[in-house]
Amino acid sequence: MARPRKYASKVDDELERYVSAHRIELLNLLFDKDSNDRTSVVSAFTALAFALTGSVQSTKPTLSQLKTLVSRYVAYYQVFLSDCGYPCRAATLYGMVVSRLYELLVIAPQSGREGQSGVYFSGPHLAYFMAHLAKDRVGQCYGMIFDPCLGTGMLLMAYLDLLVDAGADALLVLLERFSGLELNPQILEIARLTLAISCLTNEQLNGAD
Repeated sequence: MARPRKYASKVDDELERYVSAHRIELLNLLFDKDSNDRTSVVSAFTALAFALTGSVQSTKPTLSQLKTLVSRYVAYYQVFLSDCGYPCRAATLYGMVVSRLYELLVIAPQSGREGQSGVYFSGPHLAYFMAHLAKDRVGQCYGMIFDPCLGTGMLLMAYLDLLVDAGADALLVLLERFSGLELNPQILEIARLTLAISCLTNEQLNGAD
């Protein structure tokens, strides 16, 4: 996987550099000064997801630039993963980029704190690679698909694209076949959000406002 890792890291690095340079501005847009509870974080990222996927351009320059960057991120991965033979949809990649933004804005700054070190979320290239390894079994599976290390739902999102490519309905898969374990309640809520985003149709993505 040297080639996918090499090329995928370029677009990931671009996103990471932008978020790092504008972190305070983005956090101020997302959160009230005194809000840091689980509900406010999840609500903030839900609003961010709608802002990134909607067709209306934001009047806030920092958010507008982030949306442009995210669009390039999604477009790049669609071409790149398709070239690798991995079926992927724009909705799933938007879910994955929201996961990545959560990691960069919320988890990374806490990584040095006691109890938070060692938290790592897989990138799209690794999630699709792992799902692709099990594609024959996944395609024939009619029971539950369980992720014991759910995180923000990256692996299940990649599995979802494999199942949708095989003819399954995304929403039914999410409601009836997916399950996972995550000890951090806030990360679990983010996983629910990203998986919900991955079930959107192209029409819903374009009209998310």
